[in-house]
Amino acid sequence: MSSLVKDAPSKKVICEYCDSYFVFTEDELKEHLTHVHFICLLCKNTPNPKYDSELSLVKHMWAKHPAAFMDWTPP
Repeated sequence: MSSLVKDAPSKKVICEYCDSYFVFTEDELKEHLTHVHFICLLCKNTPNPKYDSELSLVKHMWAKHPAAFMDWTPP
């Protein structure tokens, strides 16, 4: 994940994908990356794969990381 974030003096992290400046906690950044930029945080590739839509990311997750859905319950 270090390729996706930079340390900020406040020990929060900054999204490297946004043109605007946002400061996140680690959990907020993970949520932001998956729901705004459609990044797979489970892939160990560098850089992490980015998808063009949430549906594309979900299809990838089902194909490559099915165990991630074992404990998942829909909202």
